[in-house]
Amino acid sequence: MTDVENLETRIEELEAQTDRLETELTATKQETDELQARVDELEAETQRLEADNEALQERIDELEAQPEIRIDDPTDPIGSLHIAGAPVGQAITSKPGQTDLDAELDDLRAELKAVADEQPTEPTVEMETPLEQVVAMSNEMVATQLTANQRRARFVATDITEYATKTPAGWVLTPKDLRTVLNAAFDTGHSQTCHRVREILADLGNDEVEIKDSRGEQKLVFGEALVKRLVKVQTADHDVVTPTEV
Repeated sequence: MTDVENLETRIEELEAQTDRLETELTATKQETDELQARVDELEAETQRLEADNEALQERIDELEAQPEIRIDDPTDPIGSLHIAGAPVGQAITSKPGQTDLDAELDDLRAELKAVADEQPTEPTVEMETPLEQVVAMSNEMVATQLTANQRRARFVATDITEYATKTPAGWVLTPKDLRTVLNAAFDTGHSQTCHRVREILADLGNDEVEIKDSRGEQKLVFGEALVKRLVKVQTADHDVVTPTEV
C-alpha cells in the first residue's frame, strides 16, 4: 500500500470518528436540554410549593388568632356553646321564645280591648284590627304599654306606604326593606328582631297581614283595605278614634 493510500485510509477513519463524535455531541446536547427543562420544572414546582406553604402558614395564623370555640355538652351543642370562654349558648337559649311572644301579644290585645271599651261612642274612624289600634295609641301609651318589638312594629305600620311596595296582591314589605327600616330607626337589624317584628305585624293585622314565603324569603303582605285604614288613622284625631272590638 502506497503512502497515498495510507493517507486516504487514515482520512476516512478520522472522518468516521468525527461523525461519531458529532452524533454523540448532538445526543449529549439533547440530554442537556432535557435536563435543563426538568430543572426549570423543578424550580417552578419549588416556587409553587413555597407559595402554598406561605398561604398555609397565613391560614394557620388566622385560625390561631380566632377565638376558641368549645361545646361542653354534645347533647346540647347550642346551650353549651362557649366562644372565647364566654357562654354564648346560654345567652342564645335564654332569649324569649315564641311562647313569650304569644303571651305578650295576648296581653296587648287585652289592653287594647280595655282601651276600646273606654272610647267615645261617636268615632270618626272605625278600626277593624289591633294593628290600627296600636298605630292610634298616644305616645304615652306607647311608652308604657308596648314592648320594644311592639314599638318597632308600630313604627313600621305607621308609615307602611313609605316602606312597602304596592303590588296587585297588596303592599309588600320585603325582609331587606324591613331590616333597613329597623336599622335606620332603631339601630338594630338582627334577624331575630326582624322575625319578631314580622310576627307581631302579622298577628295584629289579623287576616289582612300575611307572611308569605317567596324564594326563601318571608315577605309581609298588607291588604289594600288595611293600608287605607292605617293612613286614615294617621290623619285622624286619635282622641276621637274608636276601635272596634277585635
